[in-house]
Amino acid sequence: MLHDQDAQADLFVATSGDDSWSGKLPEPNAERTDGPLASLARARDVVRQLKQGQDRDIVTLIRGGTYSLADTLVFGLQDSAENGYSIIYAAYPGETPVLSAGVPVGGWRQLDQEPEDLPERAKGHIWVADVPALKDGGRGFFTLFDGDERLPRARAAGFQPNDPPDPVQDPSLEQPEYDALSFPHGTLKNWPNLEDVELVWRSTSYMNILGLSSVDEQTGIAKTSLPAQLPLTKAWNFIDNIRASCWVENVFDALDTPGEWVLDSRASKLYLWPKEDVPGDRILVPGLRELVRVEGDVDFDGPTDRPVRGLAFKGLTFTHGDRDLWTRDDVAIQHDWDMYDKANALLRFRGAEQCLIQQCRLCNSGGTALRLDLHCQNNRIVGNLIDHVGGTGILLCGYGAGTKDVNKGNEVVNNHIHHCGELYWHGIGIFVWQSGENRITNNLIHHVPYDAMVLSGVRPYILARQPCPGPHCSTPRENNSTRRQDVGDVAKWERILETRRRLPMLDPEVLVRYMREVEPFEHVRDNLVQDNEIHHALEVLGDGNAIYLSDTGKGNVIRRNFIHHMTGLGGQSAIRTDAYITDTLITDNIIYQCNCGGLNLKHWNNHAENNMIVDVPDIIDEDIGGNPPRIQRLSFGYISLLQVGAFGIPLRPNEYMPQGTSLRVQRNIMVKTDPSQVFYRSHRVGNEWQEARVADCDIDWNLYFAVGESDLGESHLQRYRGLGVDRHSIAADPLFVDLANGDLRLKPESPAFELGFRAIDAGRIGRREDWPMYSPVS
Repeated sequence: MLHDQDAQADLFVATSGDDSWSGKLPEPNAERTDGPLASLARARDVVRQLKQGQDRDIVTLIRGGTYSLADTLVFGLQDSAENGYSIIYAAYPGETPVLSAGVPVGGWRQLDQEPEDLPERAKGHIWVADVPALKDGGRGFFTLFDGDERLPRARAAGFQPNDPPDPVQDPSLEQPEYDALSFPHGTLKNWPNLEDVELVWRSTSYMNILGLSSVDEQTGIAKTSLPAQLPLTKAWNFIDNIRASCWVENVFDALDTPGEWVLDSRASKLYLWPKEDVPGDRILVPGLRELVRVEGDVDFDGPTDRPVRGLAFKGLTFTHGDRDLWTRDDVAIQHDWDMYDKANALLRFRGAEQCLIQQCRLCNSGGTALRLDLHCQNNRIVGNLIDHVGGTGILLCGYGAGTKDVNKGNEVVNNHIHHCGELYWHGIGIFVWQSGENRITNNLIHHVPYDAMVLSGVRPYILARQPCPGPHCSTPRENNSTRRQDVGDVAKWERILETRRRLPMLDPEVLVRYMREVEPFEHVRDNLVQDNEIHHALEVLGDGNAIYLSDTGKGNVIRRNFIHHMTGLGGQSAIRTDAYITDTLITDNIIYQCNCGGLNLKHWNNHAENNMIVDVPDIIDEDIGGNPPRIQRLSFGYISLLQVGAFGIPLRPNEYMPQGTSLRVQRNIMVKTDPSQVFYRSHRVGNEWQEARVADCDIDWNLYFAVGESDLGESHLQRYRGLGVDRHSIAADPLFVDLANGDLRLKPESPAFELGFRAIDAGRIGRREDWPMYSPVS
């Protein structure tokens, strides 16, 4: 860490500065004729001159205080460091510079003419102000702040939609299931500020926020401004705990709680029920979604990009950005979880190499925190705090399906991420899409509504589709326009897909050949996910996982992560390999007290070795409703063997798959505490879970322990042996130091060691406080 006496720099920036000064002094001189600069934009421009013939690092130190950004601060090729050195923008030692897009709202007055639909309890409490002019003269926004606190928008009561509308009765509907909603009488209105009203729709694992283009109160049909990800019907929901999958926001009818607000952009008025008697002087509207962008020369359709190199940002705070607004031109990456190549983050790199983001804070914002888009290599995201953002925490987003593989080799290390996804609930802590060879280690992720970490690539069916960015795709937005021309002719992929359809994955040889064809275009390969701690993920949504892999390439390693206390009701597993995926190693992980399955393994050659899976109880929801109330149990087992081989068909060695590539489950410790639990599950047919096809896997040398059962789990073991596996496995107490209090270290005499189990060094897991605050750009 730098100290005051080390505060040497080429330039200084301060809120007391002046952009006409030299910037060489840390504070104004006595005559106030020289001193620090006033803005980062001016410092950037001065550095452009200083770096000519650069023969050392160039450092700009930024004094504490708030720096308001009216426009996105852009660093381009002319701002690259030269000759292998760095250009550093860092906090002055001991001070906290804040980059904010917040625009103050003033001129508050108590509302005297209250709308008729204002709730009775709100009358006399509402204040109104004129909306300040924002960038490009706009007055619309989706987030509001009171200082560092994001205020909730007025939200109406939730409801379940009716069956989808009939397109025969309304031929104007383009996609009646996707862009029209049949609503119960009285739940929606043709509000005067309809252009500002947004419909929020959620299912188990998705959330869409859609504008309304019309509401017909007589027919009960509302049309959305763009299609939803899935049909706007009752939410698909495998745990049956969603009773209100739709609601609207930004209506006076719902302005019933202190802190809530409504925007009428047509009248340029902002209405607020302040938390105190009167609004304070810290009410801010966000003027930008993207505060800082580092952008090289990106040749989107061509083979070669020119990246910005060697920039470093240290100790800065980025805050008060707006929430993303989806448009008809947007292309989503997997399941609308985030958007492809979009300016929706506080800090964005688009074409960058060897850059550093260290000890920064990205917080209190409506959108994504940090993006590395398209060509981004050998960048380092180290020791940052990301909290209370509306979307994704960190997104590494490469190019779509094609041969251009230039998002790789980045480090995401020792970051603390919590309370992301606060507006888009599917926002993920760390999201890696079409990006490989990254090192994601020692991060702490907790209290997120959905997945903590995702590694995913392009789903193969996209290869057989023409680019389709708009609303007429069979699955709107998702992936359809990320397909690049060098994947080959669409007709070729249609033929490949048709072969698979005729034999719907029941022929292992066809499936393996198919995946071999796709493999060159899947860039999520050779990532290391190690020593991360995850807890309290999946707090709101379901059908998710702490660590999720989908449609990845080969060589990903998930090692020595601690996943614990997943208390939501809808989780699938702590770690899951899904869709078209192979050659993943899951080893040395500790999974403890998670209301979901332990490991969920699909297809073949995804190996689970030397993991601890301890106390993963059944999901129990006692508040489903009904008379009497229903109690539902849903268990995914300690290890779910889904689609082993090809939907349960044994995979025999052949020319496409050599000997020794079956799914391997060895030297794991599995400890169950509920007699109703099972160690292995497979797939569900109707409401019944089927026995896992363990015989199709290489399962052995495991330790099973059924706490409280007289045989310690021997009956389970004998059943598995009867299916041809677990020849050397045992049922025994693993001898933890203190299981009752969560100390999962093994005593020296543990029988697990006789099976070849390796002790897991938990001391290396999680965020390290002794990580160096500043380190050189490699």
